[in-house]
Amino acid sequence: MAPYVCRATQTLPRWDLVRRCHTVAVDVEFQRVLYPGAAKWTQRIGRIALVDENLNTLYNVYAAYRNEAGARKEMNPKRFGVIWKDLESKNGGVLAAVVERNCRKIFEGRTVVMHASQGDINSFRIEEDAFVNSTIVDTQSLYHGPMGLRHSPSLADCSADYLGQTIQTSVHSPDEDACATMQLYLLHKAGSHHAQQAKIEQQGIDHTKLALEVHLMPRNT
Repeated sequence: MAPYVCRATQTLPRWDLVRRCHTVAVDVEFQRVLYPGAAKWTQRIGRIALVDENLNTLYNVYAAYRNEAGARKEMNPKRFGVIWKDLESKNGGVLAAVVERNCRKIFEGRTVVMHASQGDINSFRIEEDAFVNSTIVDTQSLYHGPMGLRHSPSLADCSADYLGQTIQTSVHSPDEDACATMQLYLLHKAGSHHAQQAKIEQQGIDHTKLALEVHLMPRNT
């Protein structure tokens, strides 16, 4: 049987690129743990990817947490791109303490961009203050879909609507997601999203009007 091939693409940080960048986009795919005595499962880093403003990969690595007495561990469905083999050191898995510490150093003093950021922030279980000295931007709060400002669009929807890109079609790639997040951030920063946002808003209005007209149509009795 052929040996398992590491799927992480940058298991050591590109410090040469980190030193030159001011903004980092991040995406996390999770693993799950149920701690002894806890009522709910906790999500933590399974695989994490960081990219810079030029979409260069700064870090792309699987995080392996040490054995924890009494803790139950599970992987999310395979489409989220983290399986048990990925976490083995012989397959490129890196100790989670090292991964989280490296990320904290990269985030220090920089703008950190995420989509639906709360889950990614909460996935840091060792360096819980990893983001304390960085500026957080959540692209989910910068964009909205046809349902208006109260609708929180997914990264896949934003990517399709504003970038014309299809992502997350099979196995999720944190590198792909981080790149899409960075592109959405740069698009918004440049102010180039307004025309497409107006078009999406109009589509939402048209859809609502059509639904209302159908609802008000007289019915044959």
